[in-house]
Amino acid sequence: MNQYYRKDKQLMIGVIVSILSLGLFLIFYTEFFGVRRMKSHRVLESVKSSFKEDGPIEGSWIEMTAVPYDLHDKDTEVYYGGITKTEAGKIVQYKFIADAYTGEVLNTFKL
Repeated sequence: MNQYYRKDKQLMIGVIVSILSLGLFLIFYTEFFGVRRMKSHRVLESVKSSFKEDGPIEGSWIEMTAVPYDLHDKDTEVYYGGITKTEAGKIVQYKFIADAYTGEVLNTFKL
């Protein structure tokens, strides 16, 4: 009887250690390889490249900190920024909102 009790105890300890190891693995995996925000300068480079298709850019800026944003009943984070261009000989400014996770431009505003 004592021999079977020891094997059951070892099996139980093995199961508990395995479950804890799997839980720790999942935590670390999602922390290091999960969905991450893009760095603001990379988002700005992406936005600038899409604006360059219509002509040269005179200047640009982006806020370094992502802020919460409600996108079609889905909470996400965005960067706000701006682009200055020359169009038809005039300086034109645009503000944009870009998704912090994909870099996709969600909205632009001509000032």
